[in-house]
Amino acid sequence: MDENNLQDNARMENYSTEEIRRITGCSKQTAKRWQSGQHKPPAAALAMMRLFIDGDLSALIGPDWQGFIARDGNLYVPGWTRGFKPDEIRAMFYGVQLSSSLKREHDKLRAEIDAQQKTLADIIRQRDFYRSNLVLESKMGLALTKS
Repeated sequence: MDENNLQDNARMENYSTEEIRRITGCSKQTAKRWQSGQHKPPAAALAMMRLFIDGDLSALIGPDWQGFIARDGNLYVPGWTRGFKPDEIRAMFYGVQLSSSLKREHDKLRAEIDAQQKTLADIIRQRDFYRSNLVLESKMGLALTKS
């Protein structure tokens, strides 16, 4: 038996038959067999125990969630000492969505400003061209009238 199974069996021994039944939905006899070590609990039952007793989210949704704990209505994340309440998670999610939306709007406006600046630069080039031609034509006109 590997170390994880030993830990899971020890967990089964540490909890009452009723707790095991409530969490896993098994019969009283099955819970007693798991507690005594007569039968190995299925992986799903062990995952449910880890989730409900320890709050270990990786037990249910995979190893990427290692260290994430759900306990007392809060979500604890690795490296953070205080758990997040559901309304805090919703507020963070809203903030991320708002930030993403504002970034898209910023990028759109930046592209529009860049296009307007290009148009303005083209207009200034045209103005300068026509101005220089006007000056040249004026000088030519003066030269023609003096002769």
